[in-house]
Amino acid sequence: MRARPGDVLVHEGPIEDSASWLLGLDGHVHIVDGRLSSLAFGSTFPSARGVFWDRATLAEAWQGNRRVFLLSVAHPSASASTGLGDSHLVLDAGGRRLYSNRP
Repeated sequence: MRARPGDVLVHEGPIEDSASWLLGLDGHVHIVDGRLSSLAFGSTFPSARGVFWDRATLAEAWQGNRRVFLLSVAHPSASASTGLGDSHLVLDAGGRRLYSNRP
């Protein structure tokens, strides 16, 4: 499964835990629960508006018309993926899980 133009890419947790993921992406990434990381200060700048999401924003996107991928470093029991409803586990490896809102 590959991301296509128009897909939404989201990272849960500190982005520095998966920074190499960014090297292979053409688009930008939204970050859920990432304000406690090294990006916390920058997340307060006006230019960061829309990049840092809360769980409610993720849930809204998850139920929308676009395909959403969520890469999570959080333990499954604490992950935002547990409250999203129809969630498909695409990959579980290296302490990270990749979910999608579409099969």
